[in-house]
Amino acid sequence: MSRRIQTIVLEGVLAVLGITTVFPFVWMLFSAFKPNREIVSLHQSLLPQEWTLENFTGLQDKSRLPPLLPQQPQGSPWSSPQ
Repeated sequence: MSRRIQTIVLEGVLAVLGITTVFPFVWMLFSAFKPNREIVSLHQSLLPQEWTLENFTGLQDKSRLPPLLPQQPQGSPWSSPQ
């Protein structure tokens, strides 16, 4: 086999391995923005049909990890109104 054909075959194999490695992460990223009913649906697609942030809302309350941002004091311009 000539050197050029070996290079093409090697690059093809590496491209397939790269796509196989990266695709699950891309799928997880896009699935994070899908509503739960779309995630468990039998008709799957890579991109969400309906984009949502519902999987991120309340994440801090459900998590046992320390807060990423400190609590804002009452009356602070960045605190949420009660």
